[in-house]
Amino acid sequence: MRIYIAGKMRGVQFYNFPAFHEAEQHLISLGYEVVSPARLDLEAGFMMSHLPDDHNWNEMPPGMDYEETMARDLAALDTCDAIYMLRGWHTSQGA
Repeated sequence: MRIYIAGKMRGVQFYNFPAFHEAEQHLISLGYEVVSPARLDLEAGFMMSHLPDDHNWNEMPPGMDYEETMARDLAALDTCDAIYMLRGWHTSQGA
């Protein structure tokens, strides 16, 4: 089974990557194939370490476009059998 992880990213420090990575590892340990938008961002070249200390976590990262990112994530979601919702997902515009 292939599972997509959905949850709030913007407005959370480090775009909530730690929660996405934790859920990803947990689901993999249970034998699932996992799709994580945080992992997709990293694979697309996003580098958290390049953000300034005073970065505004409510904004899209520099060089990333909301519509393009959502299109990519929705296409990935379409390949999945289920969705794993992270805590706080209901306050996410994308999730």
